Amino acid sequence: MDLGVSNKIQLGWTNPWWGSKPLDLDIIWTSQDLPLDRLWLYDIVNVASVHSDPNVLQMFIMGKDSKNMENLPAETVLEHVMYLLKRITLQDIPQPDFFHRTSWYNNPWTRGAYETYITLWGDHQGLKGHDPITVPLKNSQGRQVLMWAGEHTHSTRYGTVDGAYDTGEREGYRLLDIFKA
Repeated sequence: MDLGVSNKIQLGWTNPWWGSKPLDLDIIWTSQDLPLDRLWLYDIVNVASVHSDPNVLQMFIMGKDSKNMENLPAETVLEHVMYLLKRITLQDIPQPDFFHRTSWYNNPWTRGAYETYITLWGDHQGLKGHDPITVPLKNSQGRQVLMWAGEHTHSTRYGTVDGAYDTGEREGYRLLDIFKA
């Protein structure tokens, strides 16, 4: 199995330069003319204000360019996304008061984010579904010591919030059964 990579980039302003209404921009690239050092920006296809914090804009970036973005210095990422915003809006945009980007791929505890998928290698090894990764690990005495939950362990609803919720319940009940014994 392998884990996909997706990251968020967030920028915030005290006063949103786009006005009081929510912003939601879909980017459809019609030319490939970004500078070579900014090619990773092609994998940003949406810029939207955050519902719970309307002064913040959020961008998602997926795939290999998500990894590339993580390996850039924060100042460079900020410079590049500001370049992108100015280019797609044709506005003079002030520097943000807030900047944050996630680093799910380089995080040693996650090594990725969103959608676990079965690789070609896994398929050749006989992995045909997500069920094998739901089996708890046992210690030398045969006791279950590590359970697996999360959307990636759901057999049919992987990649969904309800899949994550269902598997959390599944493992919670498994723990209750262990403690009852």
